[in-house]
Amino acid sequence: MLKVFIAVIGAAVVASPQARIAPTMSAPQQSSATRPNVEAARPLLGYVSEGSNALYSVVGSSGSPAWGEPISLPDATSEAFLPPRQEYALLASDAGLSVARLSRSALYPGPLLANAIARPDRVAFSPLGSAAVLVSNSERRMQALTYRSGKASVLWSLSLSNPAELLSFAVSDDGELIVATFADHPPRYSLRGSDWQPLAANCMPGAWTFLPGSHDLVLSDRFQNAIVLLPRAEGTSIAVKVLLLEGGNADLIAADKQGTRVLAAINGTSTLWQIDLGSGTAQQLSSRSAVNTLTSLRDGETFLISVQSPPEVLNLSATENNFKQRLESAR
Repeated sequence: MLKVFIAVIGAAVVASPQARIAPTMSAPQQSSATRPNVEAARPLLGYVSEGSNALYSVVGSSGSPAWGEPISLPDATSEAFLPPRQEYALLASDAGLSVARLSRSALYPGPLLANAIARPDRVAFSPLGSAAVLVSNSERRMQALTYRSGKASVLWSLSLSNPAELLSFAVSDDGELIVATFADHPPRYSLRGSDWQPLAANCMPGAWTFLPGSHDLVLSDRFQNAIVLLPRAEGTSIAVKVLLLEGGNADLIAADKQGTRVLAAINGTSTLWQIDLGSGTAQQLSSRSAVNTLTSLRDGETFLISVQSPPEVLNLSATENNFKQRLESAR
């Protein structure tokens, strides 16, 4: 497989795995690239939460990204959860949960969501950010929200007998299907908040994502040591399609906005793959620093892949063009 090199500068910073909504990092150091008069002239790529009471913008281009100015949250008790594409943020506070609109330099909370979990311990978003699942340990339940036409609403709730046993979970864009792994149990699914059912496929997921707008599930399967596709994961009979052999150790997976390409990585290493679902081909990419997140930024084609100073991002369209140019020059 062709190796494509991504030029970056700076040392790696260890971040939390994909189960968290945003990586935890040291606050970006101010430089000439993050001064207000410089930042204002640079395109906005997206945002990242650094685990405290602020968000940071990522500005510049995919070839030359930089940290922007911080956006302070409304109060010291607030916590923001960022979905893919980052059209909004879920804002949790002592008062309750709200949807906040993001501008380049400010965050504008909306009204509190009725009956929503106010202080979720864990959140997972769908591939396009149109749905989210919240988990409350104290309330022993999970809850699905949908976000459409600028408004969020509660879709369903599901009791959890022991939230500590919930290891990982993912939700489809319509908010109707959730898959989850529990301690000492095979993977399960729930459709519209119904009782848990076992997945028909025999697999041990290391990471997973639904493809945008579908119930098709892509996961790294440690049983087969491969990255596989499960069409309609709630089905009673699933024909598993192998996408990448020897990819079973990937613990970070994300899809682009069209659902035609998937990124997979081994957290804390420079191992990174791009899989084209249409052609069935895979490229192994390389970075100079450790990959520690696959956060989809605003355009759905650019991904934050390493939290550092400066940050490292990967634009899939640019990578595809470079790959095609290399093929043409090799003919």
